Parts: sequence; C-alpha cells; structure tokens
Amino acid sequence: MTDYVLLITLGPVQDFIAQARRTRDLWFGSHLLSEVSRTVARSLANTDGVVLIFPALDRGHPELKLCQRLLRPEAGLPPLNIANKIEAIVSADDDAALETIARTARTAVMDDWRNMAAGVHHECAKLIAPDVVDVWAEQIDSLLDFTAAWAPIVNDDYKRARDTVDQAISSRKMLRDFGPWRQQRQGVPSSSLDGARQTVLREPNDRDPDWVRRYRISKGEQLDAVGLVKRAGGKPEQFVPVINVALAPWIIWARTKNPAVFKDIEGWCREQADINGSWTVRSNIPCGEAFPYNASLLLTTRREADCEDLGWTEKDDPRIKRLKSLQEALIRSPSREPFPYVACLVADGDKMGTAIDSLTSHTDRRTFSKQMSQFAQKARTIVETQHCGLLIYSGGDDVLAFLPVSTAIACARTLSEAFAEIMTEACRNTAIETLPTLSVGIGIGHMLEGMGDLLTLGRDAEKMAKKGAGLHDERNALALIIDKRSGGRRHWRRQWTEEPDVILDKARRLLSEGTVPIGKLYQVEQALRRFPKSEQDGRSRDPKPLWLIRETLQILRHTDATCTTFSPAEFGLWDTEPETYAKAHAAILEWINHMAIAKTLCQAIPGQEVAP
Repeated sequence: MTDYVLLITLGPVQDFIAQARRTRDLWFGSHLLSEVSRTVARSLANTDGVVLIFPALDRGHPELKLCQRLLRPEAGLPPLNIANKIEAIVSADDDAALETIARTARTAVMDDWRNMAAGVHHECAKLIAPDVVDVWAEQIDSLLDFTAAWAPIVNDDYKRARDTVDQAISSRKMLRDFGPWRQQRQGVPSSSLDGARQTVLREPNDRDPDWVRRYRISKGEQLDAVGLVKRAGGKPEQFVPVINVALAPWIIWARTKNPAVFKDIEGWCREQADINGSWTVRSNIPCGEAFPYNASLLLTTRREADCEDLGWTEKDDPRIKRLKSLQEALIRSPSREPFPYVACLVADGDKMGTAIDSLTSHTDRRTFSKQMSQFAQKARTIVETQHCGLLIYSGGDDVLAFLPVSTAIACARTLSEAFAEIMTEACRNTAIETLPTLSVGIGIGHMLEGMGDLLTLGRDAEKMAKKGAGLHDERNALALIIDKRSGGRRHWRRQWTEEPDVILDKARRLLSEGTVPIGKLYQVEQALRRFPKSEQDGRSRDPKPLWLIRETLQILRHTDATCTTFSPAEFGLWDTEPETYAKAHAAILEWINHMAIAKTLCQAIPGQEVAP
C-alpha cells in the first residue's frame, strides 16, 4: 500500500455567504457550508485506511455527527465549524481506490444536502409555488462545487505531495464549468438573494401569512430554492437579529433607567409571542438575553414596517396604539434613542501558509489542526460571552461576527491575543522565525443595512488590515471602516504593535472631556482641504510642513484657556514632528479620521456625550 495526500474542497464560499438579507440567511449560509464539509470529513473518517488531518477528528467523534440546528441537542453547544478544505492521509493500493473514496464522499454530501433541502420544501409547502419541482431540484443539485485531488507521498516527502494537490485544486478551479439553466419558470422574477436563480415562491397574495411572518419574508421579496433553505433552514427562535446585537448595550443601560417601562414592554411582547413565535430570539447568550424578543419593536422608526409585517394595517388598531405608547415612554428622558449602528468583524490569520509549509510531517500538521480548533472554540466565548456579540463563523484562523460598536475594538484585541497564544503552542516544534498573527477588520454600518452590505464592509476592512496603507506595514493590524448615512466613509488602520485600541481610547477621552470639541475637529478638516497633499500639488511651489502644523495647532489651542500650551502629543497628533510636508499632511489626515471614528465610538456608549 501507498500513502496518499487527499484534499477535498467545497464551494461556493464568499459570494454564497454574502447573499443574505437577515441574520438567519447569513448564519445558515455559513452553517450549511460547515455541515457539508462535516459530511465529507465523516465519510473519510469512516473509511478504513484514512486519517483526517483537517479537521483532526477520529472515527466516531461527536463532532462528525450532522447538526442542522444552532445547538447540538445532546450538549446544548454549537457544533464545531468545519472549514471547506478537508485533508486526509489515505493508505490505498492505487488511484482507483482514491477515486472511489472521493466519489463516496461526494455522494454522501449530495444526499445530506438534498435531505436538508427536502425538509425545508416539505415544511414551507404553503410558500412554494406548485409547479417548481424540477426547478427546485436543478437549483439544489447545481449549488455545491466538489473538487478532489490526491498525490502519493514519495520518500516520506509529505510537503511535496501536499503542494501537488494544492496546485491541482487551484488549476481545476480555473476551469470551472458554467452550464445553462435547463429548468425555467415563465414570467417570474429572479431571487432577491441571487439574481442568477429564479424565485420558487408563490405570488405574494397567495403565500400563507403565518409562514410569511414566521420567516420574515417581505411582500416584494423573492427567494430561490437555496435562498429559502437559508431562510427557513433553522427555527426562527434560534437566531438573534442583528438589531438585538447592535442595541444590546443600550438595552441594558435603558433598562436601568426605565425598569417599569421595560417590564411593560416585555409583558406585551410575551403576550404577542404566544400568537407569533417568530418574535422570540435566542436568549442563552448576552446579546439575546438583554431582550429576548426582536429589538426592532423598541424603535419608533421601525414601527410602521414591523406592524405591516405582522399584518396590522389599520391605523386605529389598538395593538399599534399600545406599541406606540410603549415606545414613546421608553425613549423619554433619561433614556433617548439608541445609536443605530453595528460592527461586522472579520478576522484572518497572517502568514498561515508559511507556518503550514514549515510542517514537514502529517503528524505535525494534525497537531497544528487541533490547536486551530481550540482557537475557534475560544473565539465563540470571546465574541458572545465576553463582548455581547454574535458569532457567525469561526473555523481555523477565520472569524466572522457581529458586535455592538462599543465592544468591537476590545473584542478584536482579545481575539488577537488569544490567537497569539494558540500560535505559540501550535508552532512550538516548527522552524519558523515569525509566528502567524491575526489581522482584524471592523466595518461599522447602519443596523438596517442588508447583511450582504455589512459583510462587504467588514471584508473591506479586513483587506485593509492585511494590505496596509501608506505609512504602515502589512498585516498584524486592526482596520476600521465606518460608513455613516450622513458623512460618508472613514478609514483608519494601525498595526497591533502600535496599540490602536489605546490610541482610540485616548481619542475618545479627548472628545468626551472636551479637550478636542467635535467642532474643532471639523475646522481642522476644512483647513486641511485648503492645503495641497504634497509639494507638487496645487499652486504653491514649496509649502513647508511648519505652515500646516501651525495652522492645525492654532485651531486646536483655541479650544479654551487650558489648551493654549498643549503639545501635539496631548491632542493625540504625534510625538515627533513630521520631517516633510507630505508626512505632515498624511499624519493630520490620519488624525482626523481616527478622531472621527472615536466620535462614533463615543456615540455608541450609552449615556456618553461628545463636546460640540
């Protein structure tokens, strides 16, 4: 017998996950890919002569059991996320045996995926058009992209065999087939989640209203077969809406200010939940425990849309009047309206390829895999228990989560430190000089934006953290992008060694204490626009950095009498004066951006004010 490296990859990944309008769409998209990967791992583990490397699980391990729910019923814990790349060492006689193993795994994947879809089709029969059997089957069967490659381990050169299968997989993905749809419905719209697929839903007026409310399908929304599985694949009460995540700190704060009003609201919600169970949310994590009902019901701006979703359309409906009175009572002083933004955190390990390439045996690689599984488990605790967030996915060195804006920076720092600890242990027996680090991107957008838009914002921030910008090196960084509905985008990035969390905390104090009133910040920004970006820009032939620095400090020192002698460092600008005009311009622009981001962090803390 010969030992082979077998690598199986499953897709699609990024675009498929991003096709989401609600938290349940996003979560189940990630969960679905993890579950089909779990099926591959289980099929391989149950085959004689196969040792799993990624994930490092043995035959019969509880985490190889399929789990379609948010929590495993036997343990009450979420299932371990399985990455879409499954690697194994296989002892076999020839290539034909490897092909049989791969085909068996593919059959198992398709069977499990079809069974998941069939369960949704049966449960949602009152939403699905009666003439879509063939369309449904084609859409379901064409989703998964299964690719397998294997190579023999010659002269114990495991790394060479691993590189060979990696290259084969990459080459095959460049030749992906795109066949035409053979089953089409005439005169129906495309899916709202994926424009390449047609809807399988009934006409809006023909949909069962109870099931429409249960799965929060808006009147104009259309879903294809895959989109409906993502929406209805889990029970509604298993999920925490992103609004609950965004508002969790405000809810906790407001409850202390108006406990009687909150008691009335929860009592009314409890009565309504008996009629409409989809109002309840998962309450065994802090962001759901804060308010175990859809937090949209707390917002006056969402009242009309929520009532419409519930079928309450009459203006004199007593339920609408009662909801209005409860909302108005809640936001009266001292509570006020909450800050309507949420953070999408996307994290990824740096130079992981270098670390993996340094592992010259499959035994070391399997040990490394086990350590990475520990990080995935720690990430859930860090996000959900310690920072009141909602973890969407954590597998290996990847993390995707939603968090309140006020806790997102601290969560990013804790994840980075936990990753460093895991890497220290995982790379103990390797020859690499620099350990992998964790780059974290945080995209902050309005909580009513689509899930796909928020996810894109987080991924853009993660790319910025990876690639660097201008004055700073690549990787091992925190990057933030804030997309305000009024004010446009702000970008800021620093490496972890520069302590970006400390810089932002100092900036927040400067704003909240009035050392840098927000009005002065905008004055500096306006002044900077009058200056060219470099010596070659604009009409000025030789602008000096001193002019720009003096203008900036003159604006800031006129804050009040106590600031007239403040140094640039006391305003959070710099410790050493920039040497050139271009560096001074870039440093001041970066200061403006990070102070504007700090303003957003101040606004996100319930009860905290920003000096005008």
